[in-house]
Amino acid sequence: DELNETANALESEVDDLEGAIDDIGETVLEAARLNDDLFDENVVLEGLNGTLTSKVDTINGVILDMNGEIDRLEETVDDLESILGFLEDAADEVDESVEEIAAFLADQIEKNENLLVENLQNTLIQTATGWVCSFQSFFANAAFIENSDTPIGAADYPEVLLYIERNVLEPLCLDVVDFESFLAADNGLSTPPVEVTVNQLISSVSEYTTGALNYYFPDEGEEGLTNEDWEAAQYDCSNLPD
Repeated sequence: DELNETANALESEVDDLEGAIDDIGETVLEAARLNDDLFDENVVLEGLNGTLTSKVDTINGVILDMNGEIDRLEETVDDLESILGFLEDAADEVDESVEEIAAFLADQIEKNENLLVENLQNTLIQTATGWVCSFQSFFANAAFIENSDTPIGAADYPEVLLYIERNVLEPLCLDVVDFESFLAADNGLSTPPVEVTVNQLISSVSEYTTGALNYYFPDEGEEGLTNEDWEAAQYDCSNLPD
């Protein structure tokens, strides 16, 4: 009996040892797996380290490139400062040139305005004084042309007045009704002044148009239109304000 108990005890010990061996085997396997995992992690870390090293090298390269760009930008800034200095010096000269050009142009404009006014004045003077010969030719067969002191008469007066209106008054932008009143008053006649003679007509036209021309082109210090007025009217008396 004692021998059987010992055998049973040994058998139990063997079972315990086998269980322990199994546990040790599993532990060894787990350790092996952990070792494999650690190896894999180490490989990954080594890969990451290589990647980071590559990134650092790339960043260092970029920094070097940026330093080169900074150097080039500094050179560009220096060039721009030189150009700016040149432009500032040139601007002073340009300002003086612009003032001279502006003064020259202003002088030329004034001369051109004076020339335009003078040309207009000469044209209107020619109109006011150059009508007599054509008038005498137009009415060559009339009695008041053969004898310039003969009254024009009621029959011919309307046509004579129309001729004066179209060839003298309208080009000078003068009113025929106002002129007719002046013609009558100037010669002591009633309106319409059908009894006016050609000599009286010529004298009154001259006096009336001279007054208008003196207003259009006054001497210095006298009342009348200015060059600016003619410029505003585009050198056309029909554009003058009433």
